[in-house]
Amino acid sequence: MDLSPDLIDLLTEFEKSGVESLVIGGWAVSTHAKPRYTKDLDPPPARIDVLRSIPGALFEEAWPRRCRVAWGSVNVNVIDLDDHIATKRAAGRPQDLPISCF
Repeated sequence: MDLSPDLIDLLTEFEKSGVESLVIGGWAVSTHAKPRYTKDLDPPPARIDVLRSIPGALFEEAWPRRCRVAWGSVNVNVIDLDDHIATKRAAGRPQDLPISCF
């Protein structure tokens, strides 16, 4: 996976500091399925959005179901496929319809 240096640094610091975070969006899709282009995070340059909540999933419920994956040298917490599908359905965006049909 081609990650930007800024994203690697951020995820590494999250891991070292014990920050509870979940990767969502296009990066999560590429973990669970065939990679697709995303409008949210494209390296380079990378735009990193930090969200406190998203429609369709509660962090407290999604956290225990997370997937731990290694992206290069960094371990990452990725939203579970079922929770990810729920967020895509809740968003209701046309570009998310193929993802929500898993």
